[in-house]
Amino acid sequence: MCRFRKERQAFILAITLLITFWTFKFAQGCIGCAMLEFPSIVLTFILTFSPDGQWLASSKLVRQGGQKCHIRTIIEIWQVPRLQMVRQLPEGRKVVALAFSPDGKILASGGVNNWVSLWELPEGKREKRLVVKIQRYDGIYSLAFSPDGRLLAAGTRYGSIYLWQMPQGRLFAILPTDNVTNSLAFSPDGRKLVALVNGKQFQVWDVQAKKLLWEQNYEKFCFSATFTKDGRRLVGVGYGFLVLSAVNGSVIKEQNLSPFHALPGSISADGEFVAFYDDAGSVMVRRTSDFKETWRGSIFGWKLRMHLHQWAHEIEKRTILPATNLFPYPRLPFALGFAFSRDNRWLALGFEDGQIKLWRIH
Repeated sequence: MCRFRKERQAFILAITLLITFWTFKFAQGCIGCAMLEFPSIVLTFILTFSPDGQWLASSKLVRQGGQKCHIRTIIEIWQVPRLQMVRQLPEGRKVVALAFSPDGKILASGGVNNWVSLWELPEGKREKRLVVKIQRYDGIYSLAFSPDGRLLAAGTRYGSIYLWQMPQGRLFAILPTDNVTNSLAFSPDGRKLVALVNGKQFQVWDVQAKKLLWEQNYEKFCFSATFTKDGRRLVGVGYGFLVLSAVNGSVIKEQNLSPFHALPGSISADGEFVAFYDDAGSVMVRRTSDFKETWRGSIFGWKLRMHLHQWAHEIEKRTILPATNLFPYPRLPFALGFAFSRDNRWLALGFEDGQIKLWRIH
């Protein structure tokens, strides 16, 4: 009897906690994390921070209507850390790549189309489109500005990297690749460009000479690749973790991640940190130099609902109360991509249902 009383008290406490969670309004995201609810059918594809860390840009695909559905893409600009939306940019087609210029005044976007849009900020006006000149919809899969902002690189789906001189938008070079370019990053001095092709091939290019310096294939599939801040190493992460020599691609360090895995955007801009995620809603950040864990968090709302479901299940086993009807098993939304702020203070994570979580990690 005493045991049942304790379980009843725990159940009452669980209900109280749930009501508190549902009714409490978060004022600031820096206290723990911030979550935004969007319309029911939404996909948050990609996230990126402005260089000063004050803005977070996200691309969102929204499906509206019933049988005659309408699909549209919106690029949204959020103020950090409150995650207050300040601007919407209507792109029209699915956007899977975003990049801020080094001064933060231009946002480049690309996706399932034949162009890269350049948006002036903070006004949100489309300044121009840089066209990929082919006969079919190639698709822009990755974007990167050089550190001095004078070049913009775009990786496409079918085997080309386009380089434009900025701000004129004049085509500088087309670098041939064999397949989809998942990720692009310039070296800190802007002289080299690393391209991650088809998730397994690393290519390093001499930008001014427009020459391929080396390419290597690796077993583990990666989502992202970048240079470390000294320019001597490359970091790749996906279903494995790789540290490579930037000179010839030789493997310096290799690590398995199970049960954690990476997502697009999992590497910080300076290559010093990587973020990982697991299917239990946990998030972890490690340092690339020694792979030491530096921060760990979780999807708080989902964790709380899971605990409530577990408590309800225990009560239902011992009583006739249909407790799990009130607290069903929560389904964790599918995570789509990370983003580090340039100073590595903030980590953002986007989900399939449009939620964005923001943590302060340093």
